[in-house]
Amino acid sequence: MFEPDDGGRRALVTLTYRVDVARREEFLVFLRETFEFLEGQGGVHVSLYESVDEPGLFQEVIFYDTVSAYASDQVRLGRDPTMKAIVDRRGSFADGKVETRRLLWVEVFPPPPR
Repeated sequence: MFEPDDGGRRALVTLTYRVDVARREEFLVFLRETFEFLEGQGGVHVSLYESVDEPGLFQEVIFYDTVSAYASDQVRLGRDPTMKAIVDRRGSFADGKVETRRLLWVEVFPPPPR
């Protein structure tokens, strides 16, 4: 779990899973609605990628402007019935396990002097 960080550190979550290619269009309709809902919360940006080599293998990338935005999203996940329904419905599309990774932004170059 990330610790809330008021320093503006960014966070990223990836979800990787397979979806039966026969359900691809139904799945994309679901994600359009889901992404609109998630991004409407503020501080969250979501995108989707599909493997060129393995059709039906998807990766959602959820970018949080700050670790605090991530922490707020996790609170919503535990309390908001709409969020729970989204997780359950996504799971109904997944063929097998959903692999989740949580990452923190790493500063490679120091900020320029002021």
